[in-house]
Amino acid sequence: GGNYFMFGGGIKGGRILGDYPKTFWDTDLTNIGRGRLIPTTSWDSLWFGISQWYGVETDADMKYILPNHGSFGCFLLSDKDLYRDGSQTISGCDGFSMDFAITSVLNEPRYLTGPEEKKICEEVLKNVEVQTGQTARCLIIGQKIIVNYSRRLANGEIQDTEMTLKQYLNRGGSRKLNEGHITFSVKVDTTINYEPVQSGTSDSLSVAVMTQRLTDDLGPALQSFVQNMTALDSIVATTSSPTISLVPTQAPTSSPTPLPVLVPTTSPTPEPPTTIILPLACSILQTPKNRIELTGRQLEIFCDAIVDGLSRWKNNGDPLSCAFSGQKLMRGGIKVFVTVVTTTKNRRKIANFISKTELMLKGQARRVVKTKLLSAGVKLTDVLFRKDWSNARIALPGEV
Repeated sequence: GGNYFMFGGGIKGGRILGDYPKTFWDTDLTNIGRGRLIPTTSWDSLWFGISQWYGVETDADMKYILPNHGSFGCFLLSDKDLYRDGSQTISGCDGFSMDFAITSVLNEPRYLTGPEEKKICEEVLKNVEVQTGQTARCLIIGQKIIVNYSRRLANGEIQDTEMTLKQYLNRGGSRKLNEGHITFSVKVDTTINYEPVQSGTSDSLSVAVMTQRLTDDLGPALQSFVQNMTALDSIVATTSSPTISLVPTQAPTSSPTPLPVLVPTTSPTPEPPTTIILPLACSILQTPKNRIELTGRQLEIFCDAIVDGLSRWKNNGDPLSCAFSGQKLMRGGIKVFVTVVTTTKNRRKIANFISKTELMLKGQARRVVKTKLLSAGVKLTDVLFRKDWSNARIALPGEV
């Protein structure tokens, strides 16, 4: 995700700020697939402390220098964290902390974009700062798409079902659930940090009052700006139980990591797993007027759908990934080239993997890919996979 070294006579040295991935498998929270790792500490966080040390003190000046630092809440480093003579802290982070959930009703299943997230935080901060007169911090922790499905039963009762987007797609999407009413929403988990309403106040009353005011005022305030956003119909704000934090949220590690082992192990390592590389070509059939290349987000959904479809039978714990190689427009649609990679500890499974992949890409996996592309807005008539088994091979050491 990115590693940086900081040198200087006044630096608090000998420390590592941030965290390394716990594992390099896809199960790690920092791993978003296809070799991409999300850093735990932002670039803006480091330069926030450096800018303070150079003399930037006001929030307005900091916003001009680092316009994106507000996206990271209190996960910033002050000059006090970085320098021996540093004295500044992070405004808004020495008081209360409160979790806040905002549910946005959508007319399509999607996540809010970066600009939409920023706009939500701007409205939240505007409301909090009016109430407190102090600088506040807002952090979007995560988003979750929720599908609400309602249908009338034979006895006349209305049955409401809430499901995740994956469950919705697995059940065939809107084509299989067309006898009921479907609505989409996205739940945005947010953390707010702000100073006490009165200097020295540390009791929970201030948080309780703020919770009620946010509940009363934030919904209408957010609704006023989303009316001009496409795909957003309404926003309702709900608060969870508030918590109090009288210490800064972000703190560096207290000691450096241990030194590496300098002597070899007494026994040889086990035989490394075998990595299989399998190139695929997929023809996405389209009418001439709908023939257009896939966007970056649609290509990600395409690869994720292949992994999801093939994982339906490959459930033995071996990792499976997909990488985009290229695409080109054809007379009848688009041809997309990808590479499927899997790792197995049993070489005897290689032939079985290739044959099972061929069967799945003709059946269930193909249907999963088609459904997810349609849900992503790709106008198509069918999806066909062209096998290229002659190029299937075992990866060389260090290749993947």
